[in-house]
Order: sequence, then C-alpha cells, then structure tokens
Amino acid sequence: AAPQLLKALNIRREEKTDWGLNASYSHLADYYTPTKPDSALFYAENMYQVAQKLNSADDQIEALQKLIILSPSAAIKKYFEIYKQLNDSLQNSRNTAKNQFAIIRYESEKSKADNLLLQKDNTEKRYQIIKREVLLASGFLLFIATGIIALLWYKKRQQKMELDKQHAIQENQLKTSKKVHDVVANGLYRVMSEMENQPDIDRELIIDKIEDLYEKSRDISYEKPELNPKQFNEKISDLLSSFATPSTKVMIVGNKPTLWENVNVHTRFELEHVLQELMVNMRKHSKADTVVVKFEQQRKNINISYTDNGVGMADDIILNNGLKNTVSRIDAISGKLTFETKLESGLKIHISFPVS
Repeated sequence: AAPQLLKALNIRREEKTDWGLNASYSHLADYYTPTKPDSALFYAENMYQVAQKLNSADDQIEALQKLIILSPSAAIKKYFEIYKQLNDSLQNSRNTAKNQFAIIRYESEKSKADNLLLQKDNTEKRYQIIKREVLLASGFLLFIATGIIALLWYKKRQQKMELDKQHAIQENQLKTSKKVHDVVANGLYRVMSEMENQPDIDRELIIDKIEDLYEKSRDISYEKPELNPKQFNEKISDLLSSFATPSTKVMIVGNKPTLWENVNVHTRFELEHVLQELMVNMRKHSKADTVVVKFEQQRKNINISYTDNGVGMADDIILNNGLKNTVSRIDAISGKLTFETKLESGLKIHISFPVS
C-alpha cells in the first residue's frame, strides 16, 4: 500500500493541492506509525504545517494528536500545550456557534410560532368577516323573502276579500230573488187561485191580501218571520185548502195543533213557504185532481208526505228556480227532501226535519 500512498503524494505535490497533501500526509503517518515511527513523525510534522497553512483547526488537532504520540519526550509537552490551547479555543468557538445556532433556531421557531399565531388571528378575522357577511346576506334574503310573502299574502287577502264581497252580493241577490219568488210571486198566485175558484170570495179580504203582499214587497230585503196570532196548523190548512178547486181535491191528514208545539218560529216560516211552493207547482204543472198532504211525528222528527195523481215530474225539472229555493229552505232547517219521480203516475215528495 506504501507505493500507492507515495504515488498519490507525488501527484498532489505536482498539482499543489494543499487539501490533498494534508490527506496524504495523514494517511502516510497512520500507515508508518506501527512499523516506522520516524517516517510517521516526518509525515505528521508535514501534516501539521499544511494544516496551519490551511488554517484548519480540526486538521491541526489531528496532526498534534499524532505528534504527541510519535515525538520524543522533550517535544511532547510543547505539542500538548498547543493541542490543549487549540482544542479549548475550538470547543469555545463551537459552543459559541452552537449557542448562536440555538439562538437563531429559537428566533426562527419563535418567528414561526408568531407567524402561526398571526395566521390564526387572520383566519379568525376572515371567519368573522365571512360570518358577518353571511349573516347580513341571510338577513337581507330573509327580509326580501318576508316582503315577497307579505306582498303575496296581501294580494291573496285582497283577492279573497273581493271574492267574498262578490259572493256576498250574489248571495244577497239570490236571497232577494228567492224571497220575491216565494213571498210575492207565490203569494200573488195563491190570491189569483182563490179569486178564480171562489167567485163569491170577500172583496175586502182580497184587497187585504194584496195590500199585505205590497207591504212585503216594500220590505223584501228584510227577512223576518211573521208573527201571526192564528194557530199554525190552521194557517197551514188555509194555505193548502186555498189551492183546492172544483176539479182538484186537497186532503190534509194529521195537521194537529200539538204537532207544531215544539217547532220554532224560523222553521215554521220556512215550512210555510216550502208547502206554498209545492202547491203552486202542483197547480201549474201536475194537472192532478187529488192531492194528499200527510203530517206525522216520529220521535224527534216531523215527516210530511206530499202525494198527487198528476202527470208527475221529470228529473230535469226538479231543479227549477222555485224548487231550488225549496231545497235550500229545507237545508236551512237541517231537514231532508226527497222526490219520487219514477212512478207510473203522479208525484211523491217526502220532507223530514228535526223538532227543536
């Protein structure tokens, strides 16, 4: 190995590379230490000189360690003092550098921590800003939505009020039309029927009835049941009998005073106009010669059966104007009205309503 080490030394001398020479002197000193201490000492001294030239503290210390081992006793003390001084200086430098590095690292870590805290604060601030903006946007959208809903509700309410107003007008018109039909028209038809079938009827009585119809027509918009001192069963009998003629018999069954004792004034008023409407329709359309109206009470209901032997009534005639009023009046007293039209001849009508 010596020839190769020497060859490398010569190459480095020719190239004048101090770092290369330093390495070669170190290797040759280590190589010759066991066998040729004098040669090893020579190369160690050369290494020390080159290390001083390079100002390499580590290489100087390494060369001094070799010289302390290889030098004579007189020189050992000198090299040891140099070694000790250089080593202490190197350790102090390294400790200083280490401390400076620690300070730099501390400052770096502190700066990094401060940056993280600053980033956290900035993130928190951005979050608060975004949160505030979202809340403001949500509040604005909620305000807009509430405004739209309120506007739609207001328009719908206005439409409903207008529709209710129109319905009220229509209902009032229908009520007025119904009362004109039931009170005036049917009443006038009843008077005409009495005059036609009773030639000797009292003229003053007819005038009184016409005057009564006149008074009712003047107050047609105010619906008030009549308070007639006459017994209601008598009033019903007079009403039904007024439609009897020489060619048409009207038979009344079960119309007793006790039947009407628990029937209120409103129900009586409605029933009077219902029966009048049935009799007017009979006179106009049925061509019957026999009419039977039967009254009876079953528990808490009063049943009225109307029967005639006329031409009957087709299904499409049932809902004419007068009979529509009849159905609505029966509904008003929570009653039930049934037409039996599918008969060989004649007509049957069943009326049932609760006794209050």
